[in-house]
Amino acid sequence: MHGNKSMNMVLLLSLIIIQIREEETAKIANSLPVLLPSVSRTSCNPRKCYIITGGLGGFGLELTHWLVERGARFLFLTSRWVLF
Repeated sequence: MHGNKSMNMVLLLSLIIIQIREEETAKIANSLPVLLPSVSRTSCNPRKCYIITGGLGGFGLELTHWLVERGARFLFLTSRWVLF
């Protein structure tokens, strides 16, 4: 009985009350268009070799496909598994 009473005290002390403010009716400023610099699509140098560790797993094969789509031509795939 004593253990249950102390547990109830802990629960009572750990309650948090949150009050949500009323919606404010502030003036909305006129927004101006924002120009952000963008980076063009990633490209790979077709003369370089790309080494992919874990290249025969699911992520490695997807990464290989992604690199080839972006111009990579020499890829070296490594894995812990032996293919026969």
